[in-house]
Amino acid sequence: MLLTPWRPGIGIFAVYNRRIILLLRDNNPKIAWPNTYSFIGGGIEFGEEAWQTALREWQEEIRHSKALSRDDLVFVGKHHALNRTYYYLELDTAIQGIKEGKSFGYFSLDTMYAQEQAAQKNDSPGIGGTMKTVFMRYPKELHLLLNYGDVGAFNRIPEFQK
Repeated sequence: MLLTPWRPGIGIFAVYNRRIILLLRDNNPKIAWPNTYSFIGGGIEFGEEAWQTALREWQEEIRHSKALSRDDLVFVGKHHALNRTYYYLELDTAIQGIKEGKSFGYFSLDTMYAQEQAAQKNDSPGIGGTMKTVFMRYPKELHLLLNYGDVGAFNRIPEFQK
């Protein structure tokens, strides 16, 4: 399913050991951002609240021993131009695998830069979707989120105002 600009969606900054978990999407030209690393997340379905979508997408995409509740999600903000609501989730155990996509990885800012540079030189998967926008436009805020859990860093950006 392609996410269109008018269809709202969510992204989860799922962090384990100061690394964000990104999913490597299938290499299918019929999906949005094929063969790229992207957020855990997806489109908000009719009648859902953004937090409900986050819980549903976690359940659909991730294998983890923890069953999430609304209390586990920390609201980061809504990026109005991207029509995406973001949540922060800090994990104390690694995920056991994925249910969707080709694979996953734990990324620091340095490994995201390295992955993106490799993608530009050869056929390696790059960072895609709204994660690429966040990563390229807001590296300082992403650093504060990954290393210090500073969710408020994104609230200082006009596009992320609550």
